[in-house]
Amino acid sequence: MLDPTTLLFEEISMAEVTSSPYVEARNRGYYVAGTRVSLASVIHAFRQGASPETILQDFPHVGSLAKVYGAIAFILENPGIAESYLNDQEQLGRISSNSIRYLPRWWSALRGPGKS
Repeated sequence: MLDPTTLLFEEISMAEVTSSPYVEARNRGYYVAGTRVSLASVIHAFRQGASPETILQDFPHVGSLAKVYGAIAFILENPGIAESYLNDQEQLGRISSNSIRYLPRWWSALRGPGKS
């Protein structure tokens, strides 16, 4: 099983991200600076054809159209980082799904036979 701590995110230089006033790295992820809006949310919306104005409407906590454009500029200027980040997020999702699938067996074993 893949260990989430070995994902590519940890290998990416933080200096690459801190050079952007619109995107920041924290908590093993990328976010629109000063918000809890993930860069993955912006990437997916942008790739699905949403305009910056629509992205701001969908994620009003981004705060400004300038931040949306800044995040999009970061994505376009750093396609390798954006793609690696999305791949890492997908892997984490699969790891979480697998963990949840085995949780009922683990819980039953912990509680003992005949207890639910």
